[in-house]
Amino acid sequence: MMRIAYRFALASLLLALAACGMLPPYETVPPPLKRGEQNPGQRVSVCYNPLTTTTEKVRALAAESCGTGMTPKPIEGSIGLNSCPLLIPERGTFVCTAP
Repeated sequence: MMRIAYRFALASLLLALAACGMLPPYETVPPPLKRGEQNPGQRVSVCYNPLTTTTEKVRALAAESCGTGMTPKPIEGSIGLNSCPLLIPERGTFVCTAP
């Protein structure tokens, strides 16, 4: 009986680890401005897993979200379940600037 529970736990762990790489980065809501902080302009945020997503992919998604003729400039990075789900825990926030 103990062997079955051990095998089930191991299989569940392996499936969870495999699932981490299957979730692509996606655009999310930027964090609210802090009290007294000036609005830097249009901001976009991207949730991603740093173990499976390259910096280039994150910047490309941010550039797509900013729109044509705009360049995303990183302004903040955060890790936490308040902003992104468990399997893609990191959020990068960018401000869209003219080149």
